[in-house]
Amino acid sequence: IPDILPGKLSLLILVLLIAEWFQRDKNHALELDNIKLPVFIKWSIYYLIIFLVLWYGGKSQEFIYFQF
Repeated sequence: IPDILPGKLSLLILVLLIAEWFQRDKNHALELDNIKLPVFIKWSIYYLIIFLVLWYGGKSQEFIYFQF
């Protein structure tokens, strides 16, 4: 179970569902070739997704065999 708050988790799920809905006929949800957006906005979306993955990626855990 993720350590993030239920509200943040709900928002993240909602964003991913919206991305899936609008890109459902593409090979993947981040295929923005046919959408007429400026390059700056496309790259901003990419960086935002990378930031969110890193931010909510979880805690680093110690390697289990270091305990032995």
